[in-house]
Parts: sequence; structure tokens; C-alpha cells
Amino acid sequence: MSRSLVVGSFENGEDILSAARAARVAGLTIVDTYTPYAVHGLDTAMGLAPSRLSWVCLVAGLTGAILKLWFEWWTAVVDWPVNVGGKPDNSLPAFVPITFEVMVLFAGLATVGALFAVARLWPGRRRPALVPRTTDDRFALVIEQTSAEETTARVRALFEEHRAVAVTEHVDEGRTCGRGQTAMKALNVVLALALLAAIGANAALDRDPAVPARDYLPEMAYSLAAESYAADPAFGSGGVLQVPPDGTIARGASPLHYLATPADALRAGLELSAPPIDQQALRRGATLFQTFCAICHGDTGVGNGPVVARGFPPPVSLLAPHARDMKDGQIFHVLTYGQLNMPPYASQIDAVDRWRIVAYVRQLQGSQQP
Repeated sequence: MSRSLVVGSFENGEDILSAARAARVAGLTIVDTYTPYAVHGLDTAMGLAPSRLSWVCLVAGLTGAILKLWFEWWTAVVDWPVNVGGKPDNSLPAFVPITFEVMVLFAGLATVGALFAVARLWPGRRRPALVPRTTDDRFALVIEQTSAEETTARVRALFEEHRAVAVTEHVDEGRTCGRGQTAMKALNVVLALALLAAIGANAALDRDPAVPARDYLPEMAYSLAAESYAADPAFGSGGVLQVPPDGTIARGASPLHYLATPADALRAGLELSAPPIDQQALRRGATLFQTFCAICHGDTGVGNGPVVARGFPPPVSLLAPHARDMKDGQIFHVLTYGQLNMPPYASQIDAVDRWRIVAYVRQLQGSQQP
């Protein structure tokens, strides 16, 4: 059955709100309103009853929580009790997180499903927009002409009185379905029947739990593990552990492009500079100096460490003019690559801590006389 509709378009929410109130006072039949965003008080102006979706949300949420609590209790107490440190099987605090998640899941799905069902928003439904710009910046109020007194002129006058920018007439042909909608409904029915058939077949088939299920991709489920140093013909080198390609740098590494030569030590002194060091870093440098350096250089850096007293060749004093004239980058190079009898410490001390030792050496040189 067709019906005649008059649609008024408005530029803001205040105008459609006042027009809806006036239409209700005048006894006009409000079919619907279309707005780009929610307009506070519009449902009251239209005379709509409070939504029942909140009750659907509450009932579905409680149902999901109760079902999940029961399932967790049945699993932990009846079907598969596990002794976890002597804790009780029916541990309610352990059930709370999953119960809350399932409660929200049931409430959300049920609320959306109820909204779609009440609004008849099934898949494939197509309803032409009476005012396309209602998804952008327009507000529309739809009035139905139900009697001879409710003429188009009367509705137009009401809309124009409340600053409507456009008034149009439409004829609603009812809930007639086109060929495309009919095909979509048939597809929905077929998919629903297929789902019910799959659920029924899954419940009817009696599978022996002692027989494992079929593995369709066993290579993905049970991957072959190999030891790092084992032989493996799958690789060109014949082994599992691969040599990194030339020029690659390990993640987090900061390589120094210098050689362990005196010439490169001088070059490092010219190219490298110490980063800013605060008091905490300086204290860290003092600790590292006592751990790695004082055994040869001594606590004050003059070269009288414990190993020297036992016959090891004494190192050059860090307070000597030669050591004082060395640049920070050169001392850093010596700590990294070693020099003469001094071994390299790059594998034991990272770059940041080596710069802290350099800063502590400079402090020793500044506080003592050669």
C-alpha cells in the first residue's frame, strides 16, 4: 500500500527540533527523522517511547556471564580438574576476566542483532535516501498525509515557518522487493540453512576422542626442528647455521671502521669525540676502571697495579705527558683494540662504558700531578 510523504530539509538541529515539536502539537504523523548526528531531545519531540535495546543488552550480558561462569566451573571442577599449587578448583577470581569478556560479547552482539531486526536491516536491503545530504549536513523531517485535512499546503506552511530550506513530496510504495532484493533474500535463506545443516551434522556425528583428527597440512602443524650446528642438505652450505652476507651489521651493533694499528688510533683521535658525560656516568666509569684497568695501571693510573708487583711489564703511566696529549678518540681506540701488552676490551666493555672510562681517565689526569 502506497502512502504520500512530505519531507522538509533543515540546515541545523535546532530547526528540525522545533519543527518536530510543532508537527506533534498539530497532530501530524511523523514517520521518521534523518540527521547527520544525534540531536538531543529529538526522540522526545517525536513522541518516541524509551528504547528497549538497553533491556536486550542487560539480559544478553547476564546470560553470557552466567553461561560462562557455569562453563568454567564445569571445566575446572567436573570435567578437567587441575591442581595448581593447591588452589581450589572453583576459583572465582580466576573466572572473572573471561566472564567479563563473554558478557560484553553477548551484550554487544545481541544489541546489534536486535537493532538490525527491529529496523529490518537485513543483508541486501536497499532503501533510497529521501534527502541524500542527511549523511553530510542536512536534517530531514518526514510527515505522512493520513487524511484530507493534512494537505500538502498545511505541512509546507509548518516547514517554512520553522525555516526549512527545501520541501519535497514522495510516494512510498511500501515494502515491495525488486529482483535484486528477492535474490539476496533467497541467498540469505540458503546460507542460513547451510549453517543449520553444518551445526546439525557436527552434533550428530559421533567421533571417538581417542582418534586424532585429520591433519590437512602436517608440515605446518609439525615442523621439523634442526640443531644450529647440524648438517642440512636444504641449504647450499650444507649446514643449518648460515654465514651472514658480506657487509651486514648485527641488529643493535655500532661497528667502528678502524684497524688495530697506530695509524688508525691517530685517525680515531681526530674523528671521534666523547659524548656528554654526567656525574652518574662518571661514577660508572670509575667502577669500570677499578674492574678492568686498575689491575695494571693502579688505582691512580701511574702503572703500579697488582700484576706489575708480580712481574708483569709495567704500563705507561696515564699521567705522563704522552698519555695526557692523547685525544679522547685515541684512548677509546686503545680500549677497543688494545695496544702493545694491553689486550682489547671491546668484547667485555660496550662502547658507552668505554667512553665513560675515557672520561674517568681525564678526571684522574686533571686531579693528579705527573
